[in-house]
Order: sequence, then C-alpha cells, then structure tokens
Amino acid sequence: MSLLELINVHKAYAGVEVLHGVDLAADRGEVIGVVGANGAGKSTLIKILAGAERMSAGELRIDGEPVALANPHDAHERGIRTVYQELTLAPELTVTENLLLGRFPRERGLIDWRKAHEQAAALLHEIGFGAINPRSRAGRLSVARQQMVEIAKALVVEPRVLILDEPSAVLAGSDLDALFALVRRLSDRGVLVVYISHRLVEVLDLATQIVVMKDGAIIATTTPAHTDEDELIRLMAGRRLEQIYPDRRPHRHEPGPGSREPDPRGRVRRHRPDRPRG
Repeated sequence: MSLLELINVHKAYAGVEVLHGVDLAADRGEVIGVVGANGAGKSTLIKILAGAERMSAGELRIDGEPVALANPHDAHERGIRTVYQELTLAPELTVTENLLLGRFPRERGLIDWRKAHEQAAALLHEIGFGAINPRSRAGRLSVARQQMVEIAKALVVEPRVLILDEPSAVLAGSDLDALFALVRRLSDRGVLVVYISHRLVEVLDLATQIVVMKDGAIIATTTPAHTDEDELIRLMAGRRLEQIYPDRRPHRHEPGPGSREPDPRGRVRRHRPDRPRG
C-alpha cells in the first residue's frame, strides 16, 4: 500500500481541462522528481496535493484511504506540507516568529521569547540552515535565506509528505548543498518528498523516481538509472535535444552573404550576393 496515490485525477477550469487522468503512486522515503515544460500541469498538480485546488474528478488516497482535501488546513492535518516558489513569510516578523507562529512556548501565559529563539535556532541547526540568525527580521534576509526559512517553516512539525516547488531556483553553493543534504535526510527518515524542478541534473541526482508531465498528463515514469538529461528533454519537448538546438554553424563549402574567407594568397575576401551586370 502506497503512502500517496492519485487515481485518474482530472482538473478543469471553466470547462477547459488542464489535467487529464493523472495516476501517481509514491511511498515513504521516496523522492519523486516532477519535471515538465511550462504549462505541463505541474503547478495544478501541486495545488491539488496541497489542498489549494479541488480536483474535478478522480481520487486521492493516503495510506489507501480516500481523502478529500478542501483546503490547505486539511492537507496539513494529513501531514502534507508545501513550500511554494513564491515567498510567503511575514517580512516584518523575525525568523523565530515566522517559524513558531501559533506554536510559541509560554511561561505563565506569556510567550517565553528566550525559549522560542532557542527552539528556532535548534530547528535551523538540525536541518542544516544554522547560519541563519533566528532573531533577524525575515525581510532583511537575502532571498536565498528567506527560501530556506520557508522550508524550515514547513518542517516545524515534521510532515509525512513534503512538496518542494523549485526549491533551488534562488539557492547556490553551500546553501544548495544544505538543501540536497536535507532532502536526503528526510528521505532516510521516511518522509515522502515531491521535488519539482526545471534543473534536470538535480532531479537525476536526488530522485528515486522521475515523473515527466506534458500537456496535463504524466507521459512517463522512470528512474535516474534508466534515463539521462537528453532523454528527459526529449520526453518533455517531444523531440531530441539536437532538434531543439540544431547545429547552426555554416559549412565551409557554403559561405553565406557577407562572410569572409582567405583567398589562396592569404588575403581575406568578402562574399557578397551576385549583382546583375549592366
């Protein structure tokens, strides 16, 4: 029995169908890489799993049980957390306040701020983001650090399913290394990670299963051991890489108008279109 299943899921907006019978099964500890060109249906799929959109038809099962996610709160109650590419932090609040909002430790009815900052620091350190000061205002952090706080916020209560939408789009260097290490640790703990990215090299490195979407449908499910970057591009675009980026170098025996080439005596001559002789 899979932890998460989508069965013949459809989604339509104003009578226009954008998801066409999506089937997906994923289990604990898997990292599902979801790839596809813009408009492939990835965002709609994420919103259905996050409870932000309701499917038009089909079924969602968790632990084999059919469930209906009417809103994000329902998804949270089922252990599904989503980190979108767009930032949702309250910029005027501290990192601690953003992380623990609604969960502050209290002493005699008052918030224990010392303990709150300690809890936030411990969480950031545990997930590999310990360089972030929990007392800093979120809006003063770099965009990359704000993205890391978004991820940390989703892990305050460890989820069963974590959906990451283009998490590496603003990360680089050691921050990116920390993200990859975190995904692997979560997988080792049995968390199902759904990882959406346009960076195919990342997906090939992290995923245990790769789902390719095109035109609102899953057209292929594979593993890193059985595919490569060129094959994923072919599946996403419907043609080979060399057809998308053809060789545009001119052939030596076909100089174009205005091109230059040396004559037999070493001088450079310019090719011009033939002119009619008067």
